[in-house]
Amino acid sequence: MKIEKLGKDNIKEFIRDMKLDDTDSILFDVNKKELYGIKKDDTFCLGFDSLSQIDTIAILYYGPKLSSEAFYDCIEFLDNSLVVENHLIIDVYDEKHMKLLDDKYKCRDITVSLALDGSVVHREDVSGDFVLVREKIIDIEMKSIKYYTSKNMIICDLVKQNIQDEKVINDLHSNFVKENVNYVGFTVFPDSLEYFKNIGYQCMSKSYVIRNS
Repeated sequence: MKIEKLGKDNIKEFIRDMKLDDTDSILFDVNKKELYGIKKDDTFCLGFDSLSQIDTIAILYYGPKLSSEAFYDCIEFLDNSLVVENHLIIDVYDEKHMKLLDDKYKCRDITVSLALDGSVVHREDVSGDFVLVREKIIDIEMKSIKYYTSKNMIICDLVKQNIQDEKVINDLHSNFVKENVNYVGFTVFPDSLEYFKNIGYQCMSKSYVIRNS
């Protein structure tokens, strides 16, 4: 296996090998991000983005014939090949591959989103270059909780603020849905996922700590 940065010289080859229909998305990712592919036997089998967060990558594309065994091989290859300060963190947006990683690795946190306008939330809505507009504070249950607004979205990281209390979560949700936004997103602990699902949120991505030893 080898890692190859995607650009104009190999983007057509990548699209062909991955059998991608939505070429607009891949062109967007190439233009806006540091996008790389993993090649095995001169065929691309995986595409990932090097995120701005330290030690973190996001897997965005999968080859059509990528087996579970080959996927695990790619994860191990990434873990052995990329230089990280601590442990490699991998963000995954695809439900099938979330389940595969659930079987072998620790889920660190989860991103959930709710569309308030009745539309479907897409990966591009909650990932990529999140342009911070304003940091705000909301006081709930004697806690000063930070959240951020960007365009038509509210984002709140509950993991960094060590919040799992369901009453606090419900109060945050009730306040955010009253704002003039289309989407509300949270970063949550794995144990909070079911509660968020029960109030209408969908799981958009999971972050895994790749620790083989």
